[in-house]
Amino acid sequence: MITFAPAIRFLVLSSVLLAAHTAHATMTCAVPPTSPAGHSYYVDPVNGSMANDGSSSAPWSNLQAVLNSGLVASLYYKTYVTGASLSGPHPNAVVEAGDTIHLRSGNYGAIKVANAYNDGFVTIAAETGQTPVFSSLVVEGAAKWIFQGIT
Repeated sequence: MITFAPAIRFLVLSSVLLAAHTAHATMTCAVPPTSPAGHSYYVDPVNGSMANDGSSSAPWSNLQAVLNSGLVASLYYKTYVTGASLSGPHPNAVVEAGDTIHLRSGNYGAIKVANAYNDGFVTIAAETGQTPVFSSLVVEGAAKWIFQGIT
C-alpha cells in the first residue's frame, strides 16, 4: 500500500498508474519537508503587479506569468523530445528550491506547470487567512511541486 500526503497525491498519481502496469515496478517518491525553510514570495491578483519584486509589500499579480517567465529556478525542457536534456534555470529566476510562493485571495484562472523539474520542493500555498481560487490545475512533466490550501 502506498500512502501520500494530501498535498502531493495528485502529483504522483500518473506515476502510480504507470507503475501499476509494469510488472515488479519499484517506485520511489521524494518526501517534502514538514515546513519550507527558504524565502517567501507573494502573488496578489487584485493588488499586485508583474513589475513588482514578489515581496509581501510588492507582490506579483499573476501566478501563471510567474511560472512562464522563468522566475522559478526549475530545470526544464524547451520542447520535449525523447532523449533531450534539461536546460538550466532561466537567468531571471529568483524562486528556488525550498522557497514558498504565497497566494492571496482572488481568481487565478487555469494554472499549468509543465516540464519544470526542481532540485528541491517549491511550495505554492494560500497565505494564512487567504482564499486563492484556481479554475483548474494541470501539472505535467514536473517534479517537486507542493500545492496547499488552494480552492
